Amino acid sequence: MKSRRKSGILGYDMDNTGNRHLAVVAILQNSDNKVLLVQRNEPTSPHIHGKWHFPGGGIEFGEDPADAVLREVTEEVGDLEVQLLSRRPIIFSHHYEKDDIHAIVLGFPVMYLNGEIDLTREETVGNAQWFSIAEVEELDTLPEITTFVSAISGI
Repeated sequence: MKSRRKSGILGYDMDNTGNRHLAVVAILQNSDNKVLLVQRNEPTSPHIHGKWHFPGGGIEFGEDPADAVLREVTEEVGDLEVQLLSRRPIIFSHHYEKDDIHAIVLGFPVMYLNGEIDLTREETVGNAQWFSIAEVEELDTLPEITTFVSAISGI
């Protein structure tokens, strides 16, 4: 079996070519209906560097995707107390034509309950901030953010 290569927010390289990736993200919201976004710090990946995104990353081999998203929250923003709202993800697929990368992202709605954000654990996260839905629309984000925010607006 081929090993899978981790690649930041794009998760794991599904075919060892660098072209197909599977990732999970936490569509993390608080009681004020704001969402937590992290700003990517990945200079070697220009299609995502400096852009805002939900906390997330790759799925470990054999790991349940819902468990992976909770692990990724801890890895990227610290030991927050959160609750998974659904084990059924919102699925997003995007082809970054310039870099010839196809990313499939599984977005899980997650509710923030308590805790302080800690950005010292993950060097690919440059910043984290809570945003209203209207504020998200003004940010430089990855393509799936609009899809995910629209999907949770009805939750």
